[in-house]
Amino acid sequence: MLTTEQIQYLYKFCEKKGVRYYDLQTELVDHLTEAIEAKKTHDPQLSFDEALMGVYKGFGITGFSRVTAEREAALTKSYNRARWRYFKAFFTYPKVAVSLLLFFLLNAPVFLFKIPHLKSYHFVIVLLAVLFGLLLWIFALRTFKRPEKKLMVLKSYGAGFGIFGAMLQIPNLYYLVLKGLDINVNNPRVHIVISLFAVLLILVSLAEYYAYASAYRDVKKRYPQAFAGD
Repeated sequence: MLTTEQIQYLYKFCEKKGVRYYDLQTELVDHLTEAIEAKKTHDPQLSFDEALMGVYKGFGITGFSRVTAEREAALTKSYNRARWRYFKAFFTYPKVAVSLLLFFLLNAPVFLFKIPHLKSYHFVIVLLAVLFGLLLWIFALRTFKRPEKKLMVLKSYGAGFGIFGAMLQIPNLYYLVLKGLDINVNNPRVHIVISLFAVLLILVSLAEYYAYASAYRDVKKRYPQAFAGD
């Protein structure tokens, strides 16, 4: 069995070799510990350092780089699947009722109050949808405190909510498309499409939030040492 000091040395060794994320470090330390113990069992005269370097050589010339890249790619795919799963849930019972209610609320003013200038109304509802996502992002950052140690599992979060930077260009795209195609903005069908798009923006924001919340709770349970300050 390795000592506590040797285990801590393995963490520092992984960090020195370019592994910055605590969760990946932990997985590698578990692997290194098992492999080192197996080598020392086979050859009791082998020192800790010799066993460690023998195990590390098994990772090849790139060291931990390939493992890091493969793990990051796997986590990204897993996170994308989670976001898609939460998004699809808004179109299944009973959450589909929320989606339909949002769609109804965005359309009701137009058909009930006969809003004459839909271009301004379209701008407002899309802007509100984008602001909803941004506020949800801020709420998430305040609710889910950043861990003391970097975790690869949570790395995708900023990238996911980064889509809202592109969303801010939607109003410009809206006007360019309408102008280029000479579309009548007061056509009810155009409004239905715009309101549907606004609903989708809101649902994407919620799916992103739920996926991150689930990942955060799971990683906090699996790696409590990374949240020692909570």
